[in-house]
Amino acid sequence: ATEIVTFRLWGRMAARRGGLLTMGLSALGMSMVPLLTILSPNLPYLVAVNLFSGLFLSGMTLLLFTELLNSAPAHERSGAIAFYNVVLGGVAFLAPELGVLLLHVMGMTSTMLLSTVWRLVGAALFLMPLHGLFGRLGLRRAAGM
Repeated sequence: ATEIVTFRLWGRMAARRGGLLTMGLSALGMSMVPLLTILSPNLPYLVAVNLFSGLFLSGMTLLLFTELLNSAPAHERSGAIAFYNVVLGGVAFLAPELGVLLLHVMGMTSTMLLSTVWRLVGAALFLMPLHGLFGRLGLRRAAGM
């Protein structure tokens, strides 16, 4: 439900602030969901976490596709969209399988904390170029910038 309400907000923010920054903020919000889930004391709290996750998931859903359209040359867009959807389908299949495997190996808390860390890394990768961190960390040449 939260996703439906917030799509327009993410679109407006991306128009004002830029897609990459907005996508990074959305990823940052999504990174907190596994951590908030393991802190859950009851069902109403989990419902609130689910509403919170929808807020940020809508931004990521909208902006991944929008940025794909913005960055792909017009003559390559249909191929880029096809590739995007194949990768998205593969991840949608593999991620839960990996999650169940890690659950059995590491336990619930460790798996959810690992998920939080990986999501934070992803958010940082969206945000780093915007703040000149590549240059400050000596990564500008390595990133081809």
